[in-house]
Amino acid sequence: MTEMPVDEMDVDAMPEYLRAELERYVAETDDRGYVGRAYCGLGYQRYTGARLVEDPDEVDTGFVLSATTEKWKSLLRREQGIIDGLMAGDFELEGNMQKILQYSDAAVRLTDLAGSVDAEFADEKYRGG
Repeated sequence: MTEMPVDEMDVDAMPEYLRAELERYVAETDDRGYVGRAYCGLGYQRYTGARLVEDPDEVDTGFVLSATTEKWKSLLRREQGIIDGLMAGDFELEGNMQKILQYSDAAVRLTDLAGSVDAEFADEKYRGG
């Protein structure tokens, strides 16, 4: 997730665990603003888990899907599907094309499931800063 609006958040109002995660897993970059990363494992016809990632080199990825915070929120709110987002250029996809094609159905299903969760976004809940 890129261009996270950390400077616009009231970090002091966040619970301690959330402040700690923000400090540990979100880093400022020169070209993409604040960036946070998560790893979602996909196995043969199954989802194997997800976790926040401190360093992208700590996980072996077959492909990387990236977008701005607003585009991810749009996906999670089911305002846009992953395939439509890729075709529109809203999401960047990098990696092993064979793995991308192998897991494309799983990725669509995973984003559908993620959209079914009642999500709360820190930049909306903790406006200010």
